[in-house]
Amino acid sequence: MNKILLFMFLPFMFLSCISNNYKKQKTEEINNSKKIQTSTKSENIKTETEHKTATQKEVIVVVKNKSDYSEKFIKGLKKIVGFGDFELTDNFLILKNKDTVEFPDKPKINKQIVLTAEKDNLAITLKIKRINQVSIEYIIDMAQFGKSTFKSNGTAEISPGFFLGSESDTDEATGISYFSTSYENVNNKCFTYIRLGTQEESPLLLGKVIKNCNDKIKEINLENFPTLREE
Repeated sequence: MNKILLFMFLPFMFLSCISNNYKKQKTEEINNSKKIQTSTKSENIKTETEHKTATQKEVIVVVKNKSDYSEKFIKGLKKIVGFGDFELTDNFLILKNKDTVEFPDKPKINKQIVLTAEKDNLAITLKIKRINQVSIEYIIDMAQFGKSTFKSNGTAEISPGFFLGSESDTDEATGISYFSTSYENVNNKCFTYIRLGTQEESPLLLGKVIKNCNDKIKEINLENFPTLREE
């Protein structure tokens, strides 16, 4: 009887051993697969990082005199890729390929200028003083006769990418177009753009204002308010 039981029990033991070995083998295969996947993923991330580092070289900006420019402008230049390194010398921006771009020469640095214009009972007075090659200090007075007044001031700067293309505006009084430089001050949802230039026929400064956040006075844009003229 014992022999019969032993004979019957042996196949089950054999099958149990096979099952355990199979489970062990599958577990090892799964663990090895996870290790390979993890290793492969790490290698891919490493390769992508090395490629990104190699292809995105930091832009270098060499500055002769930092007081001639704002820190914001210099930081902005460092973010412009595709042109190589930059050099800032006096009123010149020099690209790596030796192309040279001149900063605007008007208005003159440290000279205060007043520009005015009026339309539909709204008068705007713009006072500006250029403090370096890229920045102006401004005061804007708006007066809507019999209704509201609004005053704002701040510092506006040329965009670091100004050399990519020129702006142009038209003087409504003469119908003549002229090149202009845009100075901007953007703070959250409020913005002020001051565009300055001159016509070849006159040395007097012309200006355009694009501005919102004017309290009770409407938003000013290129279409709804005329050219401001130097007094």
